[in-house]
Amino acid sequence: MKRLIVFLEWVGGGLLFIVMALITSSAFSRYAFSAPLVDSDDIARLLLLPAIFFGLAGACHHGEHIQVDLLWNGLGNAARLQVDRFATLCMAVIVGAMAYSAIGRVIDIFDSNVGTYEMRIPLWPFFAVACLGLVLSAIVLVHRLFVMRPDTETVDSAAPTDTTT
Repeated sequence: MKRLIVFLEWVGGGLLFIVMALITSSAFSRYAFSAPLVDSDDIARLLLLPAIFFGLAGACHHGEHIQVDLLWNGLGNAARLQVDRFATLCMAVIVGAMAYSAIGRVIDIFDSNVGTYEMRIPLWPFFAVACLGLVLSAIVLVHRLFVMRPDTETVDSAAPTDTTT
């Protein structure tokens, strides 16, 4: 599972880098050559969603997503574990429902043959990659439910150690 998380984090970071490079290159070419890169804004916008969803998987695995600790800080370890499990279960259900809905959306976009404005690049691959990020995030959340133990606060220390490299 650690290798999958590292891979997902690298994919999310790589996509975010591509978004940044596209926007920077387009802005530079717009001011230097009076000609922005064709469809760069659309492609950057379309890559942002998969970057977020692939990053979500890593954040969920490490327990670093947005959370409210007001109640949690006043609880003992056993109660904290139950609150964490409930929150992770809710998050897994919500992300799973989003992934299920996204699959239908990808099929609709594929059937409609929608493309970008200028170059008519098909949109469905971008949405399919975002959907894959959601599915993988849901899988990571379900895995997190099973590796949480009461003596630890994070999944990183609760997950079984991988001694093989």
